[in-house]
Amino acid sequence: MEHEIEQATDTAATTPPAPVSTAESEPAQTDLQAAAPTLTVKFNKQEYQLPMEDAVAYAQQGMKLQAVQPMLDKLKVLAQGKGRSLAAFVDDLCGDTPVDLNERLAREFHLLRQECPELSTFEQVPEAAVRDAIDSGTPLLWAYLRYCHGQQARIQRAQQDAARAAASSAGTQRGEPAPTPDPAMEAMLRGVWG
Repeated sequence: MEHEIEQATDTAATTPPAPVSTAESEPAQTDLQAAAPTLTVKFNKQEYQLPMEDAVAYAQQGMKLQAVQPMLDKLKVLAQGKGRSLAAFVDDLCGDTPVDLNERLAREFHLLRQECPELSTFEQVPEAAVRDAIDSGTPLLWAYLRYCHGQQARIQRAQQDAARAAASSAGTQRGEPAPTPDPAMEAMLRGVWG
């Protein structure tokens, strides 16, 4: 019992079996192979002979693909919106692996040391700059410079606030004598408060 199935070229996630030879001169088949039911499948313009067990597995994979196809289509649209291929977009979503991240930070620290020789070890790089480089995906040099700029801006704001506070006045402080208390008022307050 042979059936022919037509399948789209971009839906195969696995490598199909070897194509069927069109030559009928291969008498090497055993009786067991000839008796086993097979299915002829056409994929990428080639025909394949699949045992029924393999055909069932491929059919199940196709059904799974149908279930996730709407999500895959959405990912393709998002990738096109970012100007990326689907594979590159998924890699961007997954981020760096720890080994890749360590290698990236080591390379970028070498570049950072060339620009900022005062940093002799990686431990001298502020943790906030390292975290920013990892989270935003920007180079470590940019993250460090952004951190330094932010710190400098905070220092300048603090100095400006201190200068404004010193310039502001709580009143006159010229050394004028304090007003003399009224003796009648003093007597009355002593009588009330004891």
